[in-house]
Amino acid sequence: MKKLKLFLLLVPCIFLFVGCYILNQPVIQRGSEESLSDFTYVYVVPTGDKTGNAGVVYTLGYGIYASSPDKSVNPGDLIAGYLMKRGYVRLYALDSQLKESTLIVSYGEVGTRPVGLAAYTTAVTIQIVSGKTNRMVCSVTAEGIGDTEADDIRQAISRALEAVWGQ
Repeated sequence: MKKLKLFLLLVPCIFLFVGCYILNQPVIQRGSEESLSDFTYVYVVPTGDKTGNAGVVYTLGYGIYASSPDKSVNPGDLIAGYLMKRGYVRLYALDSQLKESTLIVSYGEVGTRPVGLAAYTTAVTIQIVSGKTNRMVCSVTAEGIGDTEADDIRQAISRALEAVWGQ
């Protein structure tokens, strides 16, 4: 009976410490009257790598060991890869002759939101601008959560792009 009481006490505690989280839905803002399908080329503003690590401490034999596997992601490359898969041609520099049919895509981090005892989400915004008019075609903000900050960003970017282009 004592073990059953202990078990019934531990189960809710596990859920409190692990926690459940719900990611906010991506928010899309439409800008100009132009459609994303009107464009053929895409220029993604270059970004640097984002690196995150998930530190792990474990015991093995007579010692305590720590491990910190690094994960990194380049948001610009992730966005460019998604758009190339969608059929857009990536430009590595803005070309004035192709500006009529070029989208300019930029990325920024919005911030974090705590969702549990030691967990947080990272939100990103992706802005898509017409190369012809320099007006915003659309902007999307989404958040992600993973083991590292790099995982958060990868998931947030994927969720943002899927919200705009669908599956």
